Amino acid sequence: MNGTVGALTTLPNGDLVAGGFFTTAGGIAANNIARWNAATGQWAPVGTGTSGAVRALTTLPSGDLVAGGDFGTAGGVGASRIARWNVPSGLWAPLGTGTSGTVNALTTLPSGDLIVGGAFSTTGVAANRISRWNVATGQWTRLGTGADGPVLALTTLPSGDLIAGGTFTLAGGVYVSKIARWGCVPAACDDIDFNNNSVFPEDADVIDFFNVLAGAECPTCNDIDFNNNQVFPEDADVIDFFNVLAGGSCP
Repeated sequence: MNGTVGALTTLPNGDLVAGGFFTTAGGIAANNIARWNAATGQWAPVGTGTSGAVRALTTLPSGDLVAGGDFGTAGGVGASRIARWNVPSGLWAPLGTGTSGTVNALTTLPSGDLIVGGAFSTTGVAANRISRWNVATGQWTRLGTGADGPVLALTTLPSGDLIAGGTFTLAGGVYVSKIARWGCVPAACDDIDFNNNSVFPEDADVIDFFNVLAGAECPTCNDIDFNNNQVFPEDADVIDFFNVLAGGSCP
């Protein structure tokens, strides 16, 4: 490389992808992102690369590559600081409207959704430095109230909980010291976000829950099984929901 490397990931076939701020890799022209073929020992560009630095990389369950950073285009396509590269087609595509500021970190949840951290305030929705991209619907949602400072690192625990690190002291309105965990406690209540807006829990969840329980429609209520017993919904969910909301347990 003739510059700096700031991010690495591997593709399903074992090839290595490197991102950073460079224009060549192994003597081959490669704008800020390049692919190392483990079998041949050769570098190759990833399309025409990006127009600015790549600071974060991850691979989706589908095998597609996601790059984030400080760029405005990827493969010649408009992409505000984040883009997806389809490995079979070799084509870049934006993720919605992208982000309003730098992307520093990427990870995926067990559901396959992408989590993006950085120094931004919007991702098509208001999102304080952290946001969630639903791969299936192609929509951005916020993670609670986000963080009060840049998110610089992300990872996912075996439990499915998310860990974020950075320069922040508030995460979701809770005082923390540069690192925070996002998930649902107790563990048996694995997802209590009825209306799928990444706020755990809130008044709107209660309203939507009772609407569904009464037979009404709730198009965004994609998981309404509070007690994780695969019954959608039931009276026990109501009881367990209020137990958790009141600070009790969900055995």
